[in-house]
Amino acid sequence: MNKYRTVPSWYPADIFSRAFLTTTLDVDKEYWLLLRSYSEVKTRGIELVKSYGIADDKLEKSWKSFRAYVRQAENYWLAGQKTPYQSSPLLYYYSFMNLVKAFLFLKYKGILNEPMRHGLFRKNKTSYSVDLRTCKMGVQTGSDKIFNDYYKSVFNVACPNELSLHYLLGFCTDVSYQFVNCGYGSSRTHPGIYRFAMDNGRKKCWIVMALAKSSPMTYYKTYFKDFFNELEKVEVKQRVGPGFRELFGFTGLQWTGFDYYQSKDQKEVDYISDNQAPVGLLIAKLNKILLNNSSPSYVQNEFNFYMNFPQNRTKTEPMSEELAIYASMFYMGELVRYNPNYLYSILESESFWLLQSFVESCPIKYLRAIVARIIQPATKNILIVTN
Repeated sequence: MNKYRTVPSWYPADIFSRAFLTTTLDVDKEYWLLLRSYSEVKTRGIELVKSYGIADDKLEKSWKSFRAYVRQAENYWLAGQKTPYQSSPLLYYYSFMNLVKAFLFLKYKGILNEPMRHGLFRKNKTSYSVDLRTCKMGVQTGSDKIFNDYYKSVFNVACPNELSLHYLLGFCTDVSYQFVNCGYGSSRTHPGIYRFAMDNGRKKCWIVMALAKSSPMTYYKTYFKDFFNELEKVEVKQRVGPGFRELFGFTGLQWTGFDYYQSKDQKEVDYISDNQAPVGLLIAKLNKILLNNSSPSYVQNEFNFYMNFPQNRTKTEPMSEELAIYASMFYMGELVRYNPNYLYSILESESFWLLQSFVESCPIKYLRAIVARIIQPATKNILIVTN
């Protein structure tokens, strides 16, 4: 095992540029107020539309189309909030879909191939197994398919042609405990913390990272080749050096639940001047290491990212909690609309706890993610609302 280099000082890196807004309102209400500040206030709405590079002569018309999508999304959301969990997935999905269409409309500079299709469909329609591993979705490609465009806009790679509900729920951090305890294996996303270490004496800086021990990094070593080209796993003992727990914000024995990585010796970076570290270069290195395989933490906690893992070593298309919630809600909504008998049989199985928790807790996590994505070109950060 490699030796941990003591960190004399450090910089609290955040490649996702998160900003925090504290409110006494319910979090979802604050997010909708935030969206409405763009959809209902013309000057702010035009500012947002313009930040996507839409031509001046199309700004007002584009803003009105954006406003329509947001209004529809909020109406479906409010209806979903008042509806029992057995039926609300359909309403939440339509809320999500309208928010995604609002995003895609702006991203594609006011051009959408309407009417757009979902781009997802339930497979195995003759199967009524309550095992979520058998719940499969097909993915359709084409410029009029919402999920296909959404996926490519996030990851800039081609969509997988099939998704499993069981696989997707493994990305949902709000139900990770239920997922494991319902017998579906380990979570597909694991929390981590990164920092930029600085040594003023040697004029060197490097990346240090704590990643949950539950993460299967070694199993996916080939997949994460950029990660392992840059970083090495190190041994950390209790008295590794002063300030170690403070470096990661740990308390008590929390540090024992993590594996630790640092830049290899030859990957350290020289200072730009006597007292200036090349933060931009370190951010570029982190972006390369984590490209398409990480998501920001959308709540205010000690973690600043989540590492996402592929389905297996042969199916390596990227996935995130944001898209996993969207696709999972589509599947649940599809059953609400077309096969409620099958839905109730699943809800009466051992997966009941997992699915009710998903429907009741994950919509707000999705709202955090998609609102941040929509307004980011204007705000230049990921805005996170907390109580």
